[in-house]
Amino acid sequence: MVGACGVIGGEHPIDGLSDTLVRTGDERIDRYEDDKIRLRSVRHRSRSGENPGRPAGDDALIWVWGNVLGEEVDGTHRPRPLDEPAPAYCARLFEEHGLGFVERLNGDFFGVVYDRERATVSLFTDRLGTRPLYVTEADDGGIVFSSHVQSLDRYPAVSLAFDDEYVAEHLSWRGGPLGVKTPFEGVEALQPGTVTTYDLGDDSVERDTYWRPRPSTAGEFDGFDEFIGEFVERFRAATAALTRDRSKEYGILLSGEATPAWCSRRFRTTSTSRPSTWPTG
Repeated sequence: MVGACGVIGGEHPIDGLSDTLVRTGDERIDRYEDDKIRLRSVRHRSRSGENPGRPAGDDALIWVWGNVLGEEVDGTHRPRPLDEPAPAYCARLFEEHGLGFVERLNGDFFGVVYDRERATVSLFTDRLGTRPLYVTEADDGGIVFSSHVQSLDRYPAVSLAFDDEYVAEHLSWRGGPLGVKTPFEGVEALQPGTVTTYDLGDDSVERDTYWRPRPSTAGEFDGFDEFIGEFVERFRAATAALTRDRSKEYGILLSGEATPAWCSRRFRTTSTSRPSTWPTG
């Protein structure tokens, strides 16, 4: 993943936005545009999976960036087939569940659903908002979004200005905690665990929060040891899900006092892979 940007409505081209997402010049830029939406997807050429996914029987397009690991079904993780790219996987789930497919997904991602039949554009985030998507309203009425907040200023009808209060907070906390706020006036990140839908007919906006964290209740765990056991099991399951593709080589980037040998041994107890490790300090 490198990034994505686009505009819903508006009057200007967006090539200036996508140019800021290119890092090496060897990335692949996928383009889509019609009279309602213009979108650019920038990704490494080594990344598999064609955007957008196209649901059979629905006049819709689905873009997704990041890692879609699978779906949650009745409290159990069902992994995405390794031979099915994430956009095609999401398109298949859209056929079965409509826009509700998003709340079933596990992973770190954001995405766009352009439902041409219903004339709506929906922007969605994963449960924790791991990969932010920044949004602002342009002077020409367009809704401009990008995975890189600084690129928004490259849209001709957007002029970013600093919000003094949030700049101070941003610098004081070294980049946080701002929540969905940013150091720029009128620019916010989409909320975690949400689907934000823009109606292209009446210009209305609907935000659906599909997930919230659930605090543990008193007595849910019979002592601290049981809590630790649950944590270890979840960590093992998450590690196994992330490293199940045996065709890939995995690594661990370490920071702090954890030693490479210790982490490598612990990693091998939760995965069939043998990772490389790189300490940073």
